Amino acid sequence: MTLIQKENLRFLCDLQESLRLNNKNRINTDDIVYLQSDWNYTHVHTIDNRKILSSFTLKILEKRIFDKDFIRINRGSLVNIRRISTIKDNGKVGEATMYNGSVLPISRRKLNTVKRVFESSASVVLR
Repeated sequence: MTLIQKENLRFLCDLQESLRLNNKNRINTDDIVYLQSDWNYTHVHTIDNRKILSSFTLKILEKRIFDKDFIRINRGSLVNIRRISTIKDNGKVGEATMYNGSVLPISRRKLNTVKRVFESSASVVLR
């Protein structure tokens, strides 16, 4: 097996059920509530109220999360749609109240898409 094949295999393993945050930390994507950008780093907030600092940018982690349950709600936040409790629409901007109590702003451009995805995921859960 060549070095490129090994790297591709490692990347595919990362996509399946866990996300590699840095050299030491790996986390199950179901345990993520949201990810928040901090320049060249990303803070990963989990369901057990841990805040893990990743040395990867939000853009890189977004590409590695091969999961339809994550959506970008503004420039600096990527959320697990299943971990949203409520969405509040204030006309121009919105707010997402997360499972852990955090309130995150939803940009004006993303508001309709986030509401539509949230409502469709809620109807799937209720069935």
